[in-house]
Amino acid sequence: CEALDNKRCEGERGWQQCADFVLPLLGRTNRTNQLISESTAPLALERFAAALGSVLAPRTMKWHSLSTGFPDLDQDPEIARWLEIVRDILFEHRYAPEANFANQFVEGLFSLGCPGTAVIYIDERLGQGLRDQCIPVHEVYLAEDSAGRVDTVYRWYKLTARQALAEFGEELPEKIRQDAQDERLIDKEHEFIHAVFPRKDFQKSQCPAGSANLPFASVHVAKADGQVVREKGYRPRPYAVAGSAVLPGDVSGRSPAMTGMPDIVQVNAMARTFLRAAEKMVNPPLLLKDDVILTAFNLRAGSLNFGGLDEQGRPMAVPLEIRGSLPIGLEMIEQKRTVINEAFYLNLFQVLVEKPGDQTATEVMERAQEKAQLLAPVMGRQHSELLGPIILREVDILSAAGAFPPPPEKLREFKVSVMPRYETSLAQALSSRDGQAILNALSAVSGLAQFDPLVTQMVDAQSAARVVWQSAGAPLRVLKSEEDMEALVEQQQEAQAIEAALSQGGQLAQGLDAMAGAEEKMAKAATYAEGVRSSVCQSFEIQADQLGL
Repeated sequence: CEALDNKRCEGERGWQQCADFVLPLLGRTNRTNQLISESTAPLALERFAAALGSVLAPRTMKWHSLSTGFPDLDQDPEIARWLEIVRDILFEHRYAPEANFANQFVEGLFSLGCPGTAVIYIDERLGQGLRDQCIPVHEVYLAEDSAGRVDTVYRWYKLTARQALAEFGEELPEKIRQDAQDERLIDKEHEFIHAVFPRKDFQKSQCPAGSANLPFASVHVAKADGQVVREKGYRPRPYAVAGSAVLPGDVSGRSPAMTGMPDIVQVNAMARTFLRAAEKMVNPPLLLKDDVILTAFNLRAGSLNFGGLDEQGRPMAVPLEIRGSLPIGLEMIEQKRTVINEAFYLNLFQVLVEKPGDQTATEVMERAQEKAQLLAPVMGRQHSELLGPIILREVDILSAAGAFPPPPEKLREFKVSVMPRYETSLAQALSSRDGQAILNALSAVSGLAQFDPLVTQMVDAQSAARVVWQSAGAPLRVLKSEEDMEALVEQQQEAQAIEAALSQGGQLAQGLDAMAGAEEKMAKAATYAEGVRSSVCQSFEIQADQLGL
């Protein structure tokens, strides 16, 4: 801890300055807001935390789903249903009162905005479920692996004797247990260190459930005598650590408050100067004649000051004229306020609530993508460093507790793990590029089809529909699987074949009916002709008899 503490000294000075001007109760000295003369920065921090929370994890919706990472598996109806059930169980436990996720997550966002680093500890209480805790940044010492990822966390914290006994029980040193039994010392604070670091001797092939052979070691130590009070292990790291913006070679994040600190200091100084100037203009100093009678001059409203006029009726006390321009001072302060708000990204968050007016569906989608691109650098790091580790740790805890139903056989066969897929409106806008590209391409192809109708046959409409559906954020589980679509196509082809056969049979029957009618007519014509011939012959025979031929 001492080596990491020396490395962190420069960052602590920045944290303390941010605490003094933006969030007074954050720093180690726990100062009051004696340096704050203007509330732009504290209000900007509150808006930053509220806006970022509504973008990353809005409480009014289930802001993420779960995925296997393989689209074919995600589209399987049985797997999609299981992932949905697991997601619902996660949200139920996450937002349970005992977990306290909502409050601790907002505190983490405040920490992102002021000192620049948020640390959330995800643990469990037996019989109670998940438990989240936002750790003050000044309690934490961080170290990275060779790839620049935080893999080691030392936390230096304090517990009263009563709290320590409830947390660690009989594993505590004798001195702390005695203090917990003494009414006078029950609230005495004792220092502890919690170290979480990669286990060097970890062997994946020898990792049964409940063993100490887990990827991350966890050790709680009583600082006074160095006694280990708890030792265990974790699969995912229990600390989620995220920085607002991390510079190369630095472990701690750089916050919006640090970026805007020059303007924050200046606007507070300008506000103090402006208030003094305004006070002098409203209540200026008085110029008095050197006269004993004016020593008891009363400035209260309605007061009577005898002797304040000379024999000619001229006042013996006049206000000192203070020259200055208050509007210029207000304009300068307003400029600094704008810069501070921009440092906290409030101008970008404001874009999200602007009413676009009358727009087509394509224009609305393009506008959403523009907003997402502006905020992608802000929220992308929080997805990978803050929310991602929180979700994976929750899945691990609840899976070990047996809170999830058994996974489908196909998942066990492929041995895949679940990962989050964020479904907020902004995340959907970021992922809607493929869908928008397909819609634009289809619009162009429909124009080309006027010259060559065959170009429409180049498009696989079903595949395009699946991509557009997913880009819009709609759940894939409501779509038919490819196997179901193939069966449906076969059914349609069979139905078309039957209909064609029936149609051909009807035409054949009509032909046979026509042929039968023709034969009947021909027979009638032949009968009629024979009758005519007989009549003609009989007529010739009668005439021949009459002529004696």
